[in-house]
Amino acid sequence: MFLQQLVNGITIGSTYALVTIGFTLISASSS
Repeated sequence: MFLQQLVNGITIGSTYALVTIGFTLISASSS
């Protein structure tokens, strides 16, 4: 149970990180 929550947290965290990096690259390249 705890391991599943840990995996879910890591997955959600890395997804948010990738989205944030993507937006940063897009805004940096467009400006």
